[in-house]
Amino acid sequence: MRGLPRLARRPHRPARLAPGGRGHRLEHLARVPAGRSTRHHPHPAGGTVSTTDPTQRRPQRRPLRRPRRGARGALPAAVLASVLLLSGCGGDGHQAPRGWIGEHYRYQSHDVYLDPADPPVTVADEIEGNTPAKDRIVDGDLVLLRYDDDIVAVQADGTRGSRIDIDDYNSGMTRYSSRVGNRWPQSQHRSGGDFRGGGPGSGK
Repeated sequence: MRGLPRLARRPHRPARLAPGGRGHRLEHLARVPAGRSTRHHPHPAGGTVSTTDPTQRRPQRRPLRRPRRGARGALPAAVLASVLLLSGCGGDGHQAPRGWIGEHYRYQSHDVYLDPADPPVTVADEIEGNTPAKDRIVDGDLVLLRYDDDIVAVQADGTRGSRIDIDDYNSGMTRYSSRVGNRWPQSQHRSGGDFRGGGPGSGK
């Protein structure tokens, strides 16, 4: 049986494109103009094209500035200074502790309180433990505590216990003048000083 004759291979020739054909149009579109490079294309393949007008873009927010280290404690320090100033102007700490006495001793009448167990000196020590007096006079069974606006008198009540009387300064000086003598100022407007004259009894 004879083999089939082999066909001679024809050399490959590129197809010629007709001047007005479809292939000619594609070849024309694929050409890159001279002087133009494809490396720096503004829109790479596969990317998205933004159609937003650059003049309408939102301005970037500026980062918040942190306060300087030195300014962090400025406000609390100013507030603290104001509180200390106001507390210093409120008084010098020599006001009779009316509220404290009313809470710790038995009420009897207006500005009169009782301690049924302790002697006058012990009660006076308790009162001064809360609010120190400017001066103290002890005359027998009577203890007088001098404050800026008031005089607190602690005296024996019966066989045991004490009675506490709170008077404004002028009334207290009138009431206990024989016990005070010239040791304390005679009027309230002079009671703010450190005047101490001679008088009966003993001091602190």
